[in-house]
Amino acid sequence: MSNRHKSRILAGMVVTAALVLGGSARAAVPGLVEQGRLLDSSGNPLNSTLSFVFTVYDAATGGSALWTETQSAVVISNGYFSAQLGSVTPIPATVFDGSVRYLGIAVDGDPEMTPRQALTSVAYALLAGNVSGDITPNSVKINGTTVIDSTGNWVGSSSGIAGPTGPAGATGPTGAAGPTGAAGPTGAAGPTGAAGESVVGTSEAPGPNCALGGVKYTSASGDNYVCNGALGATGATGPAGSPGPAGAAGPTGAAGESVVGTSEASGANCAFGGTKYTSASGDAYVCNGATGATGAAGPAGSPGPAGPAGAVGPAGPAGAQGATGSAGPAGATGPEGPAGPAGPAGATGSTGNIGPTGSTGLTGSAGPTGATGATGPAGAVLFASVHTTLYGDDTLYLSPVAGDTVAPDTVVPFNPAPALVAVACKMGISVVSNVNLPPAVTFTVRKSSSWPLAPVPALTNTSNAHCTIASGSNTCASSSPESIAAGTLVDIVATRTGTPYAGGEAFAIALTCQ
Repeated sequence: MSNRHKSRILAGMVVTAALVLGGSARAAVPGLVEQGRLLDSSGNPLNSTLSFVFTVYDAATGGSALWTETQSAVVISNGYFSAQLGSVTPIPATVFDGSVRYLGIAVDGDPEMTPRQALTSVAYALLAGNVSGDITPNSVKINGTTVIDSTGNWVGSSSGIAGPTGPAGATGPTGAAGPTGAAGPTGAAGPTGAAGESVVGTSEAPGPNCALGGVKYTSASGDNYVCNGALGATGATGPAGSPGPAGAAGPTGAAGESVVGTSEASGANCAFGGTKYTSASGDAYVCNGATGATGAAGPAGSPGPAGPAGAVGPAGPAGAQGATGSAGPAGATGPEGPAGPAGPAGATGSTGNIGPTGSTGLTGSAGPTGATGATGPAGAVLFASVHTTLYGDDTLYLSPVAGDTVAPDTVVPFNPAPALVAVACKMGISVVSNVNLPPAVTFTVRKSSSWPLAPVPALTNTSNAHCTIASGSNTCASSSPESIAAGTLVDIVATRTGTPYAGGEAFAIALTCQ
């Protein structure tokens, strides 16, 4: 690790000291516990084992080193470390004599950090360690007068020790109240309290500790659980919104196949003949039904009228006047006249039985797709939170359940408190701002299947659960939901483009679940 890189680590260190008492203060100082945190130049906590050099000086700069020790393997977890000073080289009792001392720290071969840390009232409580047994003063004075000298002899008043106090006299009358005295000076600040315990949070699956799952917090004192509450009853469905505009017509279906029809003679394919349809998919037949039975003969028509009489033939030449003969035979009958016109047709016979139904014809091509229906109502709100920013940052990481206030140009190196989704659902996001924003701001739901002990990028953006408040607007909502599995942790990242609103902004964020 280079010095340049290491110096950026130490620039983020915050240290505290706490006293550990025990034993007699005259032999050696029992020890100090030094605790702090190491961050890299990006604000991320370190996880490593490094060498630390601790030195106590009599001055804030320069001066003399009164004590020093090297601890070669100090464990750093999530940036935190703790080291008991004096565990390698005991601290002599003479180091703390009532004067202010200063602690210097150097890490892994780097130069010592500046400034040094002042050790004040907490360290000097070490001198009080021997009042639990025999005391070891050089002499004893009362009100500035020596009563026991350095040899242990009584040199005070020879009048003897005062006897017991007599009974109290009667209470005198209350005197007039005196004027209010001037306010006394402010007392010195008390010593810094011991550092709190390191607490690590992990996701807790549904079970005996949390019926609906939650978060398990582990520390030296034991385990504690923050459990999810049962989901509230689904609220009544709001009125349906006005139908949206009709969607664009769907694409026209693929063109049907070309079909050619030809006459099919009676045979194996059509017993009574029919039509054969040929296409790329093959042949199909539409066959004729069987011929129905012949109807009964209609009644005979009435006889037509008689034809006109034929014309009379020419007279023969006159014979000689003979004797009157006997009467001659009758002349031959003239030719028959032409036939009269045909009589009217007889009535039509009854209709024969219907033949069997032919086979079904080919299916026509599909019609165009219908218009898209109206969007259904939004799902119930699962998480809600309100966040305030002062002048705004380019990127903010926000909790779905805990509101917060972010100062100008704040760098957020760690995750906010994410929320645990107890049951699987389809999640959407909607946001309302207190002002019409001058720059656009995009809000995206991020998710993770495990507790994010690592830096912010441990959560990943969802594909659908996001929306953008456009410039000049103050609201947005996601257009399609994101499928979220049960046990998933979610938070929100807000990114802006452009100059933020000068007076700060507030955002109300709701995550819905369908």
